[in-house]
Amino acid sequence: MLRFAVSSSCLSLAFVGAAAAGPMPNLPELPPLPIHYESQGHGGPYAGILSGYADGVETGLGIALVVGNTFAAADLLVGFEGMAFAASHGEVTLEGSMRAGFSLTDTVSVFGIAGLGHSFDTDAFVSVGASLEADVSNGWLVRADYQYNHDLNGGIDTHRVLTGLLHSF
Repeated sequence: MLRFAVSSSCLSLAFVGAAAAGPMPNLPELPPLPIHYESQGHGGPYAGILSGYADGVETGLGIALVVGNTFAAADLLVGFEGMAFAASHGEVTLEGSMRAGFSLTDTVSVFGIAGLGHSFDTDAFVSVGASLEADVSNGWLVRADYQYNHDLNGGIDTHRVLTGLLHSF
C-alpha cells in the first residue's frame, strides 16, 4: 500500500508542476525548408579536341579526340570518358577513364582521372591524372589535363600534358 501512495503522490506532483509552469511561450517563425537543391557544376555529355605534349618511349606532340558524360550528384561530379590519342612519333592509343571531381567555383571544376588504355605500340596501360576545366561560354569548356600512363608490360611509362576545347551538350 505504501508503494501505491508514493507512486500516486509522485504522479500528482508531476501534474501540479506542469500546471504551475504556465503556458508555453510563443516560438518565432522559422523560414521554410528548401524544396529544390541546385548543385554547382555542370553535367551532361561532351566532346572535344585536346592537344599537347607526350613524353615516354619517344617525345613529341599529340592530339586527342574526347567524348564523355558527366553526372552532377549534389556537389560531386562523376563521369566516364573515351579518348583516342595520336602522337607525332606514330603512337596511337585508345583509352577509357572514370572521372570524379567537384566545382571550385560556378565555372571552374577539378577532377581526378583513372582509366585503362591500349597502345598499338606497347599494349595495355593504366592511367591516372588530374584535370582542370573552366566553362567559358554557353557550354564551351577549356580543359587542361595531366596523365601518367603506366605500361602493364614493363615498358617505359609515359607522361602527357594536354589542353583543349570541349563542348558540353
